[in-house]
Amino acid sequence: MKILALDLSTTRSGYALAEEGKITQFGFIKPKASAPVFERILYTIVEVTKLIDQYEPDELVVEDVYMQFAQSYGLLGRLQGCCIWAWYKKSGKLLHMVECSHARKVMGLKVPRGKEGKQVVINYVKQLVHPDIDNDDTADACLIALCWLVEHAKN
Repeated sequence: MKILALDLSTTRSGYALAEEGKITQFGFIKPKASAPVFERILYTIVEVTKLIDQYEPDELVVEDVYMQFAQSYGLLGRLQGCCIWAWYKKSGKLLHMVECSHARKVMGLKVPRGKEGKQVVINYVKQLVHPDIDNDDTADACLIALCWLVEHAKN
């Protein structure tokens, strides 16, 4: 089974592909920072669609967002909505949502808040997946994929 996990953002979205119980591909989508926000959303969805076409995953797992800042929450909601549509159009399935805090808990990872916490996740994922992972978006996508694998190995 192939799982594509995404940590969506309007500035840089991480992705991870898990096959046969391990992460085999990872990276990020980075639209032009100077582009208007809806152009960045469109760019990201086009790139997500390319990943879906390239990897043909069986399931899509996306980081669920929480309300921290109203404007960011609204933009991420739009991006997620586009992702839901793109996935459903391609697969006829609904995607799965996982909160990063839930993924950390499942993986037994205690993380402080802020930048220090992001580095803890990056270091953890570097050890489990690949030493070249150097940003929190890719690391979060990998963590979400790992969480999905752990939870569904139990079933």
